[in-house]
Amino acid sequence: MDKEGMTGTTPDDIAGIPPESTHQAGNDTQKPFDYHETILDAVPDWVWEIDQYGFITYSNPKAQDLLGYIPEKLIEKSFLHIVPKSDSISARALLSQDWKSNGNTVYLKHYLVSKDGNKVLFETTGSAFFDTYSNRHGTRFFSRPVDKEPSSEERKNKMAIFAANNISQGIAIANSEMVITYVNSTMTEIFGYTVKELIGEPLMILGTDNDTDLVKSKDVSAALRSDAHWEGEARRKTKSGEYIPCIISARVIDNKNGQRICYIGTYMDKRPLQLSSAKVQNSLKKVINTICNAIEDRNVIKSQHQKRVTDLAVAIAIEMGSSVHFIEGLTLACQLHDLGEMYIPPEIANRVGKLSDADFEMIKTHPKKGYEILKDMKLEWPVANIVLQHHERMDGSGYPNQLRGEQIMLEARILAVSDVVETMLTDRPYRRACSLDQCLEELVENKGKLYDYHVVDTCIHLIRDNRYFLKRL
Repeated sequence: MDKEGMTGTTPDDIAGIPPESTHQAGNDTQKPFDYHETILDAVPDWVWEIDQYGFITYSNPKAQDLLGYIPEKLIEKSFLHIVPKSDSISARALLSQDWKSNGNTVYLKHYLVSKDGNKVLFETTGSAFFDTYSNRHGTRFFSRPVDKEPSSEERKNKMAIFAANNISQGIAIANSEMVITYVNSTMTEIFGYTVKELIGEPLMILGTDNDTDLVKSKDVSAALRSDAHWEGEARRKTKSGEYIPCIISARVIDNKNGQRICYIGTYMDKRPLQLSSAKVQNSLKKVINTICNAIEDRNVIKSQHQKRVTDLAVAIAIEMGSSVHFIEGLTLACQLHDLGEMYIPPEIANRVGKLSDADFEMIKTHPKKGYEILKDMKLEWPVANIVLQHHERMDGSGYPNQLRGEQIMLEARILAVSDVVETMLTDRPYRRACSLDQCLEELVENKGKLYDYHVVDTCIHLIRDNRYFLKRL
């Protein structure tokens, strides 16, 4: 404001298994059809799950073949119940393993004790699985008995293939001619093709959405030539023709003579992440709306101010070519930029007439008060600093820290212009709103002095070209 106008989870996600259903006939309820039996009975490995405390929450029938235990007898038991004391250190690694991320797959070799007391050597691949909020839900294992010590090379090859088919990222390998030579099972799940439909096809079968992707094929090729590695986000086409957002990592593999052998790419489907992010954002929006309403209830002058400031600031940022992530942070900061005014007495905030110097000094504390509230919140955008800086000015005449020029964050420079425009064009108890021409004249006169030169030009062009319509009371 300026002085002039202020439990255990069964593997339901395997192969997209539908939920269990029941059928009632009269007063009798039949046992729910177990879709897991149909699929997991055919798996040659023992498939089992533990919760974060090591208690077994799921087991397929192979437990009886390999260890002599009926699956139902294992449920709710600690897996350490079947670990021999002599091998407790390596077996306990199944529980103490540092699972770093969703889909991180680890291979271990260890002994378990069968029901009749015999030690059985197993090789086990395990991976954590998570809920939509990235909280670890448990750990799933695929274990198979080892009849003989395989060679190191055999073990690596077998477990590499097994691990590749049990991670959440799609993997595609293409030869030097960019023809696909290998895909893992996750690739078929993400893109809807069978393995046979992808092998032998050019990698561009996955296409690229030229209408929306900022990443161009030539940029990827240039990165692979210079760094032999590229990571980024782009949309790729499924068999049905739908373009889906992916996080992609591509790497070049050369032989010892520097000759190109193949390209390896990993593809992560972003849609589940976006769904989780949307839930978090919806919760965050509710909190923000509650805070904004609290501000507006205390200060009649501020009614709808945050919404209009946000609307104009976002339009300016879009016109300047800002990223989605930048705009998300700017949006939150705009909605919360006057949060600190909750600490200003209502008789000062709502005063009719010119403010005294003492009152204005009180008003000037609101950016820092807002910063103090927001600084310890674990947000992925620098919202607290944007709020702190939104009354700084390019020539150092602003507050609270008299920052100059590039010392002020771009988000805060955009917010400053939007805030000034909205304030000048809105009636206040102590003055009438300015005309649009007067408002734009103020921006032109002070661009490069008080306000960022490029931000002012962008704002004026949007309004003059009728590409943004100011929302007036």
